[in-house]
Amino acid sequence: PPGLGSSGRLSVMFAADDDGAGEVVTSLITDLGHRAVPVGGLDRARYLEAAAALVISLLSHGEPPGSVLNWTHVSQLAAPGSGKEVSS
Repeated sequence: PPGLGSSGRLSVMFAADDDGAGEVVTSLITDLGHRAVPVGGLDRARYLEAAAALVISLLSHGEPPGSVLNWTHVSQLAAPGSGKEVSS
């Protein structure tokens, strides 16, 4: 489908404070065939909500899905100070 990149998978960002909850969310996303991208704790959820509002606005004004926040090359996005490196 358009907007999914060459892999056909979406990169789905999520925030979680609890490791167990993050594992459940990761499983749900990967079970649907997509890539889970943890962005840190729930303090970062407000940024995801703002990004979602921007994406919805752009899509509703006719922007092609593949041009809106295309994360098809991101395999992991770590929160600042987490000690994890971002890889692509």
